[in-house]
Amino acid sequence: MATLIDVAKSEFAKSNFGIAFELYVRCMRDTSGDTPPPDLYFGYADCLAHLGRLPEAFDAYAHVGAHLTPCIVPLERLRHATLALIQTCTLPIANAIPQPTLEPLADALLCPACEEVLRTPVTLACGHTHCRSCTRDRLACRVCGLKIDSGDQEKDVLVSRLVERWWGQDIKAEAVNQEAQRFLDQCLYDEALRCCNQSLEQAPNNFKGLLIRSEVLYCLNQFQSSLADADNALRSRPTSYKAHFRKAAALVSLGRTEEALVAHCVAVSLDKSALSAPTALKHDITRLLHRLFVPQYRVHQTTTMTTPFRKRRKVFTVRSMSDCEDESSSCGEEENFLHVPKRRRCGGRHGHGSDVIPPPNARLRSLLERIHQEVHKIRRADSRLSPPQVNPSLIEASDFDCVLCCRTLWKPVVTPCGHTYCSICLDRCMDYKQQCPLCMFHIEDTMSLARHGATYFLEVAMQRFIPVAYTKRKRQELEPSVPIFICTTAFPSVPCPLLVSEPRYRLMVRQAIESGDRHFGIAQPSGKPPQNGRQQYFEYGTMLDIRDCVLLGNGCSILSTVGSRRFRVLVRGEKDGYDTAKVEYICDSPISRERTGYVAKLHERVLGKAMEWFDRLPETYKTEILRSFGHMPQVEEEWVTERDGPAWAWWIIAILPLNQQLKGTILMETNLEKRLLAIDKTLAWQDKSAAQKRQSAEPCSPCGSDGLPDCPTVDCCQRGTSSTHLDERSAPSHATHFLM
Repeated sequence: MATLIDVAKSEFAKSNFGIAFELYVRCMRDTSGDTPPPDLYFGYADCLAHLGRLPEAFDAYAHVGAHLTPCIVPLERLRHATLALIQTCTLPIANAIPQPTLEPLADALLCPACEEVLRTPVTLACGHTHCRSCTRDRLACRVCGLKIDSGDQEKDVLVSRLVERWWGQDIKAEAVNQEAQRFLDQCLYDEALRCCNQSLEQAPNNFKGLLIRSEVLYCLNQFQSSLADADNALRSRPTSYKAHFRKAAALVSLGRTEEALVAHCVAVSLDKSALSAPTALKHDITRLLHRLFVPQYRVHQTTTMTTPFRKRRKVFTVRSMSDCEDESSSCGEEENFLHVPKRRRCGGRHGHGSDVIPPPNARLRSLLERIHQEVHKIRRADSRLSPPQVNPSLIEASDFDCVLCCRTLWKPVVTPCGHTYCSICLDRCMDYKQQCPLCMFHIEDTMSLARHGATYFLEVAMQRFIPVAYTKRKRQELEPSVPIFICTTAFPSVPCPLLVSEPRYRLMVRQAIESGDRHFGIAQPSGKPPQNGRQQYFEYGTMLDIRDCVLLGNGCSILSTVGSRRFRVLVRGEKDGYDTAKVEYICDSPISRERTGYVAKLHERVLGKAMEWFDRLPETYKTEILRSFGHMPQVEEEWVTERDGPAWAWWIIAILPLNQQLKGTILMETNLEKRLLAIDKTLAWQDKSAAQKRQSAEPCSPCGSDGLPDCPTVDCCQRGTSSTHLDERSAPSHATHFLM
């Protein structure tokens, strides 16, 4: 028999709980005498606890405590029951609302670290706002995990002003709570209680004030009042594990053991560090289980009730539940762990059958079911805190206006000095001067500032309190529109190098690159007088795809772009200082079956003439053309079905000496046949002009200009060195009939 028990203990030590359980059952049934020894029942119960069969384990523990124990049950014998109960409370629950790993449980308008109203708010580079005191001891943002920079400690002026206006009473109450906490740490309970009362007069539902006062009242042995404050704190934050621990401590002192155990288990299920629960918490739960399993010991016991979120340990005299329930109990005696009470008889002799298995204990099973239900209920609930209440009369839409554009903030960012602007407004200011527009604080790292996230506090506040104004601004920013660069005429599939120097266009290009679109529209000026202070531009233009961007030291940039699609302007607009437009894209009309043969012959003839004309150009001209526009594109196999026709035709149009108005007229033409005829007539005019100059023996060039500086083709190529095109020399007026 002894050997079999030793084997069972050995298997238990190896965590082979199933084998150990079978061996213990066999030993219990093979025991000769009245009853099996208590050690067998304890081993049997420990195996059940580790196997997850907690109700049966509790039956065994209670059976030992009520019927078989010839001596006091030491607390150490219940450690496996405690560990199994904690593990059961911390197991994942099906259908529970998933909680992100890093995202805080606090509302977005509260500090994500302390889950309280922001005190001296600082906004980090990621856009999340914390209390300044909460960032001093943290290395990373509580929400996103981004490393906290030492320069992110300046107070956010706008957020601070809003918080003080909306929750001024809570901020004052928080200051008093800190004073109460200091008194509590010094065990000056009367002073701490005075501060708590003062705090709750200013903010009656302040969670932290209720929690601190509950602990102070507990220290003053006012357990019923402590329980009331803990319950009030739970009404404010039902999923606060700290409030549940305070409730459990008060219930223990009131002798309500079962309710205290339920509160402890709920607190453990909510505490993220419960799996590594401190020794004091395990000791408290073990004592509660001891009172349930061994009800015959009715004593005053000196209990160390230590809440796991406080480092201080306090000793208080606590009565067990049985003391309060049994009138005949002896409440004046201290518990004597060396005292051996009289052994209770079960009546009858245990046989070798199933009667050695402890019978179900209805009371404990009901308690376990209650714990199971409460834990599942609280963990299925949404753990997010209810949003803080704001008096509507304190909310003004103008509080969220950008001081630069005088409109509702859009993607607000905060500068190192603590001032807030729209991100796009601040970008424009940085193009002119690297200083805060309000306080003139010098901003050294403007590139880092451009990567700052939008202030999440303000984004949520605007969506929650001024939804109409926020939606209106959002619609203005997100409506589909094309940024327009008013410069020159570009063509599909043709490179268009640009030097961008104006601040408004520098911002436009930067936004196009940062958004990932990497394109914008380009159109030539119309020559008409400005309207409403805006420059007028041609109705048709071309989308440019940004292939490369070289930033210069003075903030300018050299763009390498290629034309893609043609468009027609429908509605003109303005954004951040540059022009925008709603456009419709245009393409060539299909060639009818009857005209296909003629267009194909025309295409071959014009292509040959174009190549011959280009080959006759001087090498200096060809070098300039190739540097700006690249080589002539190859003819596509299915050029007839191309959206904008053959690419070589646009390349030739780009280098022909035509004025900008003519080029704009050709750009809007959706008939390929007419475009080919225009090229043909222009080339014929070039040949005729060159022949006339040769006959007059005048110095000439194939394009009709005297030398490189006056060549209109080269003049067209000079786009690569300016943000706006130089005026090209106009062709003779009779060339305007070529497209008629």
